[in-house]
Amino acid sequence: MRTEMKKSKKLSIVLDANWYVFACISRKSRRTLYYNILKNPDLQVFYSIELMTEFRDVIKRPKFTKIITHKQVNRFEIIALKFLKKTKIRIVPDIILFGMPTIIICLEFVTVAKPTI
Repeated sequence: MRTEMKKSKKLSIVLDANWYVFACISRKSRRTLYYNILKNPDLQVFYSIELMTEFRDVIKRPKFTKIITHKQVNRFEIIALKFLKKTKIRIVPDIILFGMPTIIICLEFVTVAKPTI
């Protein structure tokens, strides 16, 4: 009788834009993101257009442009996007949570094909 190991399912996660900002400006954060998260075979990291727009808006602020150049940001983004899968954001309105109207943002984990470069 042959016993096969069950293939483990990847954990799907979305990182806040601050993760990418800190990784851009800090070598330690960049290494943590790259080696512990992006290259982790048990994790699948997703991103959305809105998330990347927020990252770009934040990293363009004057306090960050003193630390990191536009060229370095572009290089970081190109490398990071190689490990990320695109997803879409769907807003579920009119949810009542603890007696308060709440908007819940759901991420639809739909893999969107990346163009080959």
